[in-house]
Amino acid sequence: ACEAYVITANVNHIQSICKCVNDAGYDVKDVVFTGIANGTVLIDKDARESGAILIDMGNSLTEVSVFLGGTLDNFNITGFGSRDAGDDFRSNPRFIGIISGISASIQGLKDRGSKAPSVILTGGFALADGMIEFLEEKLAHPVRMGALRGVRGDISGLDSVRLATAIGLSGYAYEKRLSSHRSAANRIHTKVVELFNN
Repeated sequence: ACEAYVITANVNHIQSICKCVNDAGYDVKDVVFTGIANGTVLIDKDARESGAILIDMGNSLTEVSVFLGGTLDNFNITGFGSRDAGDDFRSNPRFIGIISGISASIQGLKDRGSKAPSVILTGGFALADGMIEFLEEKLAHPVRMGALRGVRGDISGLDSVRLATAIGLSGYAYEKRLSSHRSAANRIHTKVVELFNN
């Protein structure tokens, strides 16, 4: 048995971005879901393994990415962001619906053995006054602002929220490159052992 998630996107939009990158003289090696890219630099490996929820709240979208067993386990993307929230996000029924979905995801992780899933917040809308406190109250669960991990240099907290996806794409590519080098090294090691044994 196999369980797979298919992430769909507007092909024309992706092709336009790829064309811009190619026109700038670069090659596109991979197209990566933002939840995976952000999770690479905002959630440590142990939390991705034991259970974590990343809430990316932007101008027009809210992405909820659920990690378990070290990989993306589930996700939900809602066309709701800061531009839709109105004067008070606390009373917006669409936002309350998103929070209900997040609460269900937390419970789902607990039901599957995650003792204390991490809930991490990122995105421009996440910086709204009182957002963390409001979410903690509604979810009855600790929520923290995402902070970039393993990044050297002088990056302010605001920049870490704005640049999380770009830095996450770099982190994702780096992890992928490391794993391909490890598998190449393992193949070479296996061949050497076989030659020695023969």
